[in-house]
Amino acid sequence: MKLIAIDLDGTLLNHNHEISEENIKAIKHAQDKGIQVSIATGRAQKDVLSILKKAGLNTHIISNNGSSIHLNTGEKLESISLSKEEVKSILGWLEDNKYFYEISNDHSIFSFHKGFEYLSEEIENLKARNAAIDIEQIEYMYSILKGQKGVIPVDSYKEILETTEEFYNIMVISLDDEKRLRGKEHFMNNNNLYVFSSFANNFEMVHKNASKGSALEILANTLNVSLKDVMAIGDNYNDITMLKKAGYSVAMGNAEEEVKKICKFTTLDNNDHGVAYAIMNKLSKAC
Repeated sequence: MKLIAIDLDGTLLNHNHEISEENIKAIKHAQDKGIQVSIATGRAQKDVLSILKKAGLNTHIISNNGSSIHLNTGEKLESISLSKEEVKSILGWLEDNKYFYEISNDHSIFSFHKGFEYLSEEIENLKARNAAIDIEQIEYMYSILKGQKGVIPVDSYKEILETTEEFYNIMVISLDDEKRLRGKEHFMNNNNLYVFSSFANNFEMVHKNASKGSALEILANTLNVSLKDVMAIGDNYNDITMLKKAGYSVAMGNAEEEVKKICKFTTLDNNDHGVAYAIMNKLSKAC
């Protein structure tokens, strides 16, 4: 094992959105043995850096679901952005159809402020239909949104288009299953996009050539590491591309069943330091 790629939410982070001491120690132990480590997440780079700084860690970063890659020196290795014309078309449709969305680059997360009103309306509509509502899941989702660094509230996509920055990842949330599926299917017909989900109530979009898997391959090649010597750890659908690329794939104990089925090993869940367990288990077998 020469490189470890680790997802954040639901994987390295516990339900308090923190990296446990056990996970920190395991990562540092691997690095002390000369093993490279990378975070691979849908979050923006600035947000990841804040989390790593708090934990006292320094790693490579694959951010925005593979749209951006930074080495642990801070140097940007590669990025794949969406065109402004594409962004205008996508966000315009989302606003017209009353969806919550965020769009991010390395430094900022633009959050459609009115989208929170739409989420509240969805909750009321679900209650009126006596539909099942997972309050705990919704509260957890809100805690992630509110805990992000670099969030800029906007009233319209027009404000976003006035910036000159690149745009990488668009994340859409809907608590209404039918509405969410309708939106996802609408964009899956766009051949310029890679559309996927990273948790139960969302779908996300990046450039068709961007994914955690393709970014992991680029990073491994840059570090002169064969993919067979890579371990990847994840829990959700957006991790599948990198789990399939890695020579040793690890699913979290709390992972989706589809993720577990494609992995070689299932570790403990994210509240039981599953990343540390996976790393130490693999290192002990290598000795």
